[in-house]
Amino acid sequence: MIEMVASGDGFVSVVKTLMDAGADVNALAQDVGTPLLLACLRGHGPMVQLLLQHGADIHAVNVQDGWTPLILAAKSGHEEVVQYLIDVGVDLTFVDHDFCTAEDIARNAEHYEVADILATHYNPLRDAVEQGDFKKKSSTIITRKAKYEF
Repeated sequence: MIEMVASGDGFVSVVKTLMDAGADVNALAQDVGTPLLLACLRGHGPMVQLLLQHGADIHAVNVQDGWTPLILAAKSGHEEVVQYLIDVGVDLTFVDHDFCTAEDIARNAEHYEVADILATHYNPLRDAVEQGDFKKKSSTIITRKAKYEF
């Protein structure tokens, strides 16, 4: 899985050549996930862009912990990658296996700038209030380490 190594190390030209030769942009590697997950974890913005332009799954999930590309970028404090993912339409409502959002994980990792970027774009409590969504039968609002059922 040379594409995994190349994507993790930010070798854009190598990965582009491999994809042009038919490499699977969503290939899974044991304990790592997809090339996009690895690129987001390591904060390789140009690699993230290239992979997404070639059909990488923006909502790929690491099955071990439920982390998505956005969660990994937030966990690692990569502001530019987080902003790019938001700009291309990543779903901000995903939670990991512990019901933590990307914002929660960024705050827990003390990446407050990243958490603030995410909060600007998605705030479940604010959104529920604005939409009058409190009566929704199974609405769950997740905040830092707390879950409220309405």
